[in-house]
Amino acid sequence: MPRFTLFCLFLFLILYSLVACRSDPGTQATSDVLTITPSPDIATILVAQSPTSVSSGASPTGQILTATATLPAMPTQTPRPTRTPIPTPLPEPSADICDFVTQIPNAECEVLVSLYTSNEGGQWLFTTDALQNRWLRTTTPCSWPGIECEDGHIVEIHISGSNPANGFLPPEIGNLSHLTRLSLPYNRWTTLAPEIGNLSNLTYLNLESNNLQSLPMEIGNLTNLTTLILFDNRLESLPSEIGNLSSLTSLQLDSNNLSSIPPEVGNLSNLEILVLDHNNLRGLPPEIGNLSNLTALWIVNNELASLPSEIGNLSKLASLALMANNLDDLPPEIGNLSNLTDLGLANNNWSELPSEVWNLIGLRTFNFWSSRLIHIPSEIGDLTKLTHLELGPALFYLDHEKSNLSELPAEIWNLTNLDTFILNYTNVSQLSPKIGNLSDLTRLDLSNNNLDNIPSEIGSIPNLKILNLEGNNLSSLSPAICTSLPEGIRVSPQSLCFP
Repeated sequence: MPRFTLFCLFLFLILYSLVACRSDPGTQATSDVLTITPSPDIATILVAQSPTSVSSGASPTGQILTATATLPAMPTQTPRPTRTPIPTPLPEPSADICDFVTQIPNAECEVLVSLYTSNEGGQWLFTTDALQNRWLRTTTPCSWPGIECEDGHIVEIHISGSNPANGFLPPEIGNLSHLTRLSLPYNRWTTLAPEIGNLSNLTYLNLESNNLQSLPMEIGNLTNLTTLILFDNRLESLPSEIGNLSSLTSLQLDSNNLSSIPPEVGNLSNLEILVLDHNNLRGLPPEIGNLSNLTALWIVNNELASLPSEIGNLSKLASLALMANNLDDLPPEIGNLSNLTDLGLANNNWSELPSEVWNLIGLRTFNFWSSRLIHIPSEIGDLTKLTHLELGPALFYLDHEKSNLSELPAEIWNLTNLDTFILNYTNVSQLSPKIGNLSDLTRLDLSNNNLDNIPSEIGSIPNLKILNLEGNNLSSLSPAICTSLPEGIRVSPQSLCFP
């Protein structure tokens, strides 16, 4: 048989077999089907499988297999940590930085360079290191910490505590003609450059807590200065030119070594606050009476033995602090201070006070005490505006020898506006029941006296918050007093009511 005929016969048989399979519904081509129905962790696998062979005449059969499988949970992806961007490091400080500065004049920029280099500026402490690093590192000096500018000029400098071993205020400071505020406390400077007198627009100068031993006479050129703070230095004297500071309203000279102040201080006609605490002053010049606008005069802890009568001319004086001196008398003119509201006289050498003191009926705070004090006159009852009365040593005074005062005048109980009454380091042994009249009291300090009992009327003071009875001859308080005291009161010692 020819090959072509055989090929055609073979092809016919194949086609015939395919047609026969399609036409017989009982016969189906073998197939495997995999269906996956997913759930969060479960997949149902359905397998439909037909037999691989079917016998002639047998009806087709099919088997469905169902399988359930647990799939592993997808691992939780840990988010990648966010990298903190590394700041671009600033360049090292450069003394030539001003060659590239356009914010302010070159001369003003050079002042900052001098201030930095002469005071170990690399050690200055600011809020953050980033701010600290700007000095001499960027070309925008108005953004350097402690520097403020207006209209292209430096107007304020505030740098505290550089504390260099050999630092100083450079003379270039005088080139800042637009400067209005200069604050440079907590350094070790012993002198000031005379060029500071060139700062004609300066209104505020703070040089506290340095080691200044003197001031240049040129400081008198600062005629626009309103505040001068020289607290905590080593000044032994003041130049007479300080009297030229005609705009000055506040002068703080406390904690120095001054033994006198120049009479030219009396020229400071606009002065309102004069602080001379903690010096070695033995007297005041009569010219002090020329300070017609003075409202506060504080001369605590000096060596004053007397006051000039001219002090009575200070008609606007509201606060006079003379604690811890050697005063045994006051000039009668003290009674002229009709606007006085705060008077501190504790820790002096009084045996009694001049009668003129009791004319100061505007007083609201009064402190007087002396180890020599033996008598308080009945006129104290005229000070009816008092809210704070202290008949005891000043807190900072370490010598707590008791005074000879042994009784209080009955009129003292008329001071019904008292909020605070302090009576300590005396020989008082009894109190009047009229103490109950002081109904506004919130603090009653009766410590370190000779009390062996207290009147029950103390328990009826409605707003009392503090009752100090330390250092007396008391072992306990009566239950009637303890139960009548206001709720929440602090009693010292507690054992008096709660043994």
